[in-house]
Amino acid sequence: MKRELFGVQLPDKVSAILAEVEQLFGNSVREEWLSPDHPMSGNSTVAEDGTPIIQINPGHGRTQDVILHELYHFKLRNSGYPVLLWLFPTEMNTDAHIAAFKQLSQQLYDRMALPVW
Repeated sequence: MKRELFGVQLPDKVSAILAEVEQLFGNSVREEWLSPDHPMSGNSTVAEDGTPIIQINPGHGRTQDVILHELYHFKLRNSGYPVLLWLFPTEMNTDAHIAAFKQLSQQLYDRMALPVW
């Protein structure tokens, strides 16, 4: 059964992973748009009620690869992989700092963000 997120038709294998994530979290994946000037292509988070949320940059993140990448973040999170939260003093709470620390978090803990040699 083919599914669609963000207007992107997902192949059967990606649709199956989407269904798996929704089954693991007990909720449908919610779609949200990042600001077009946001530096990241995509982001994933879980709402307080347990809903998995994928956020996509409409300019450069609306691809099946980005959607699949974000779905795998949910699979890692569900298996107990750590999620880091950075708290900034007010003067450092800028989009640039937030993006830099998110990237650092991914490089430290996220297997999918590490370079393959």
